[in-house]
Amino acid sequence: MDIHRCRFVPYPPSAINALAFSHPSSLATSSKGPPTLRLAIGRANGDIEIWNPLRGAWQHESTFRGGKDRSIEGLVWTHDPEEQDRNGLNVPGRLRLYSIGYSSAVTEWDLGSGLPIRHASGNYGELWCIAAQPRLPSTKIKTPSISNGNKEDDIECQSLAVGCADGSIVLFSTAEGDLKFERTLTRPAKKKARVLSITWQTRHIVITGHADSTIRIFDIRNGQQIRSMSLGAGPEGGPKGILVWSVKCMVDGTIVSGDSTGTVSFWDAKLYSRLQRITSHKADVLDLAVSVDGEAVFSGSMDRRTTLYKRTVGSRPGEKRRWVEIAHQRFHSHDVKAMATFETKGISILASGGLDTTPIIVPIREYGKEHHRTLSCLPQKPPVCSAPKKRLLVSWWDREVSLWRIATSLQTLVESNEYEDPSFSPTKRLMAKLLIQGEESITSADIVQDGSLLVVATLSAIKVFRLKAKNDSTIGLRKIELPSELHGIGARIIQWSPDGKWLLSITSNNKVQAIRVAGWADSKKGPHFLPQIVNLKRLPRKALQFNYLN
Repeated sequence: MDIHRCRFVPYPPSAINALAFSHPSSLATSSKGPPTLRLAIGRANGDIEIWNPLRGAWQHESTFRGGKDRSIEGLVWTHDPEEQDRNGLNVPGRLRLYSIGYSSAVTEWDLGSGLPIRHASGNYGELWCIAAQPRLPSTKIKTPSISNGNKEDDIECQSLAVGCADGSIVLFSTAEGDLKFERTLTRPAKKKARVLSITWQTRHIVITGHADSTIRIFDIRNGQQIRSMSLGAGPEGGPKGILVWSVKCMVDGTIVSGDSTGTVSFWDAKLYSRLQRITSHKADVLDLAVSVDGEAVFSGSMDRRTTLYKRTVGSRPGEKRRWVEIAHQRFHSHDVKAMATFETKGISILASGGLDTTPIIVPIREYGKEHHRTLSCLPQKPPVCSAPKKRLLVSWWDREVSLWRIATSLQTLVESNEYEDPSFSPTKRLMAKLLIQGEESITSADIVQDGSLLVVATLSAIKVFRLKAKNDSTIGLRKIELPSELHGIGARIIQWSPDGKWLLSITSNNKVQAIRVAGWADSKKGPHFLPQIVNLKRLPRKALQFNYLN
């Protein structure tokens, strides 16, 4: 068996821009989280990865493919309220995932198929940040007989608050399983300062960080601005305005902000005045994460450092507790752009990511005592396939396919003495390159073992190409027209049968289909595909009656 290490295959991993856990932290939970706990990772190429912690195993379950000029800049989860079935049993509400990315639309994703379900947009600028409203505690959910008539208190669904590039703040409703524009909370001011960060203090109070050195507090019940907190002028010799890249709220309402001066500030929950500031970074603080008990804060910066802050115990009775920098460490080799935490009694972790493309999992309670864990940035399935008979190797990434020819085996080279020729290249040769039309990224590709046919799939289309060698250094590709019945059918996974007579695919809704290759009717046009699609039946298996993830 010949083994070839393909270092020449292009594989450009994409930066991590957003992280979000599917469930909020809760110290009332004794286990290591619910079985449906997931971590969503948004990347700069538009891909969304879904990871299952699996009590520490961390399995990469699925990837939602992006497309041309698409980027994931924000991710949030919501949890629909519980419902009752025909037998009167409570059915858990389903989880829903939303994203934003350099556009004016909020996208909801189907967790089963990996496709966008719906988009919601309006007459406002690009969306820069997003936050989901905290869930209404079950103890506070009122029945219609004892409701006080306040519509806001009766709504169990979570709204989405979004900050825009023109300074406006927009609310979206997720009620009734839909995603709709609800209203504009505030219109842009004359300066039109970008809303860089947003969070919820309570179910009615929204806190935003802007590009004009200010943090603003809004009440969604009346749309009024409660307070505006200034961070002052920028550093001497630098920009006048300070960019508030991140704002977070603790369980007691204390506000934490991170800005472009490398400073982490703490603000009073009621008076909205600055309590303390710590300049612990040499560059911008890009994101913050807080512990569920409000005793620890993490900051990630462009200086590659992850810093931990904790409250100190006063040495004198009545002395106020102050925040101090406990430790810092460089888990990443580049900017730390996104952070998220999840805590129960059985688990306490911080997830972080950035330009180095690698997710890092750090323990919170045992910080400094336990080792961190580095998750893989490699795809679930290697983006390569080969035709052994013709020594061809196919690699793909985003919308581009490359076709390589691997040199003759070492034994053949030794026997023929070809390696003694100075013009001979014993490694590889790029034979062809293909750019798929459209905006969607490639999900899968495969080549027939004899190297005659190449198939490339996206979530909306399947394309087949005939390969024919023009000379020793070039292979020509000719697209084969498929029957009209096969148009508009995409696939998550595509593969040829070993004899090349069947084309097998797994669709976005997990159906297994087979397409018959009838034969080569014409040597110029290529093979003929039958228009009938054979749906293969899956063996029955025992499945959960209710599933949070659809």
